[in-house]
Amino acid sequence: MPHNRSFKRAIILTSLLLYIFSFTQDAFVVIDMNVEKVFSSLEILVMGSMAFLGGGLLEQLIWNANPLYVLTIVFFLMDKPLAVNTGLGALVLAALFLTWNEILVAENGRTAVITSLEWGYWLWLGSIASLCIGVLWYFYRNRNVVE
Repeated sequence: MPHNRSFKRAIILTSLLLYIFSFTQDAFVVIDMNVEKVFSSLEILVMGSMAFLGGGLLEQLIWNANPLYVLTIVFFLMDKPLAVNTGLGALVLAALFLTWNEILVAENGRTAVITSLEWGYWLWLGSIASLCIGVLWYFYRNRNVVE
């Protein structure tokens, strides 16, 4: 099914472009000890992978949207409906950050108030959402073919 292949490629490419572009932007701004600090998305991607080492278990949980995102692409390329579950899991984790008011900024447990979410976060969330919606749409359209 050549049409399905090009549709799948378009979904993945759109999502990946948003994902990669998000890392060129700032993710969020915090007030830490009365000083405004801007966190870049790339900084968060790199630091987030090690958040649990500094006691950031909740931060690590949100960061796990990234490996779920990659798994979604892999399962989607393999035509496995499991991509729906991993995609939804990534989206839920990424969207949970919207509920946060503060974030861990130091290994000693100090937190800082999140004052704004920036383009990097919204593009990252959008990349995950676009992949998730695309995967859902793809498997919904092809449900009769799979069964």
